Amino acid sequence: MRPRVGLTILGLALVLAAPLRAQTLVQVDDLAREGRLDEARRALLDWWDASAESAARGELQHAFWLRGALTLDPDEAARDYVRLVVEYPGGPFTARAALRLARFAEARGDVAEADRYLRAVARDHPGSPERLEALAALEDLGQADPPADDLADDLADDPPDEPADGVAGAGSGVFSVQLGAFSDPGRAAMLVDRLRSAGHQPRLANMQGGDLVRVRLGRFERREAAQALADTLVAAGLEAVVVSDAHRERGGG
Repeated sequence: MRPRVGLTILGLALVLAAPLRAQTLVQVDDLAREGRLDEARRALLDWWDASAESAARGELQHAFWLRGALTLDPDEAARDYVRLVVEYPGGPFTARAALRLARFAEARGDVAEADRYLRAVARDHPGSPERLEALAALEDLGQADPPADDLADDLADDPPDEPADGVAGAGSGVFSVQLGAFSDPGRAAMLVDRLRSAGHQPRLANMQGGDLVRVRLGRFERREAAQALADTLVAAGLEAVVVSDAHRERGGG
């Protein structure tokens, strides 16, 4: 009987450990918001020691963001932010990391690099709140011209010639879900690989008159169907917005 009791206790401990680990990064966030920065740093170090090797992709993104935000060394912070931008395009912390990198560049007088990061936020993260901050920062830098290939058309609510029926189709429909628009094709390809590994069937698309490579999923006759998919992707930690110009795509794969 004793071995069974031991196994039961061990199993209970493992079951309880998973939610406790998942809550740790949230607790670090809470400590930081309360201004208890030393405690937040210690809690984050404990998380890295105990959980980093088995952490899910979303947890790692959160941890890189927190480590960059909490460190007192700007070089270490920049390394974590660059990692978010390069390895996790479209992630929930990527736009914020790019904004921080832009601020670092501006502080050391590198206006060209600051401009590059800000424009990347404005172009690659159309559904994020950071986009407006990036546009305002571009204006402060004296770069008031909007980024090339403005995304206003992507977010239009009333597309022309909307089909009447509500059947979603693989090759028809004006609505689609966009997960990013990239000036760097390599970053678009990284996001495509990530989506495919998660069981999705993304496509690369270009728009007439624009140079950005867009990563999209599905074509739908009704906005509601596209929005349901977008909501699912956002819940999984991705940036996703419904666009209404799938009929204007040229090429893709």
